[in-house]
Amino acid sequence: MSFGFLFFLPSESTGTPDGYLPEGALLSLASGHLAQLEQTGSLHGVPDEVTTDDVAGPGVPPVIADMAGWINHHADLGAHDPTQPPSYRFLSISEFPVLPNHGVLYFEVPFGSAEETGRQLQFKAAELGLCMVDDMETLWVNPTGVPAGLWMRNSMDMVTVHVDRASILAVLGEDVDRRRRADGGIPFVVIEVLDTAAPHGCRYIQAAMPGGGWVVEYRTEHSVFRLRPEEITGAAALESVVDVLGDFTDYVAGRGDAFVGHDWEDASAELIG
Repeated sequence: MSFGFLFFLPSESTGTPDGYLPEGALLSLASGHLAQLEQTGSLHGVPDEVTTDDVAGPGVPPVIADMAGWINHHADLGAHDPTQPPSYRFLSISEFPVLPNHGVLYFEVPFGSAEETGRQLQFKAAELGLCMVDDMETLWVNPTGVPAGLWMRNSMDMVTVHVDRASILAVLGEDVDRRRRADGGIPFVVIEVLDTAAPHGCRYIQAAMPGGGWVVEYRTEHSVFRLRPEEITGAAALESVVDVLGDFTDYVAGRGDAFVGHDWEDASAELIG
């Protein structure tokens, strides 16, 4: 039993002026790519005559070829003995080699290893700026917009590389709606600072709604600070949370210190380890 992943380069002619596309727009693009692969009979199976040298064919974006080459280099099935692959072949895939088709890359991995292999693929796709979507129409990476040294994750573990007020509102608002419609789980976002040696000392900020209202916290190397709930109560609580998170992105980018002016309390005593 296998689980498929699609990788593609979003169109530069769509989205907001800064190039950001929300989740729904990317899922629509992914659906179109998958439909084309299905219609041409190229969604499943690798022709016997192909080799890893065929990843950079005509019409293949270089970044797609790079992704395919990286996967083939680290795929367990590329080992002389796939049952005992060397340590650098840490990706478990269902067919070898993986090859781009119609300018995109689609392949399957064994269902049992989809989470572990998917996480490695997610990191690489985010690094290369590729959109990553799985067979369940779950978006793993939103690479659109302008990277600024931050990664935002939601409760579905989707990575968004463009982090500003608009994208925070889009991602967190959709997460709230999704959890209300589905399982009633906890909606949240975590915004990670990729450069942990930056002078501001912040590692991440997180916002979650566990049931009794919003909780917003940020962490430095040795301390945790929690926003006092008085700042985020009322009908506009979501917008208040987005404003605080937006102030955080400005602060770590050196664009003002409104973030530290919020009413924070030291919660470091709750740290374990």
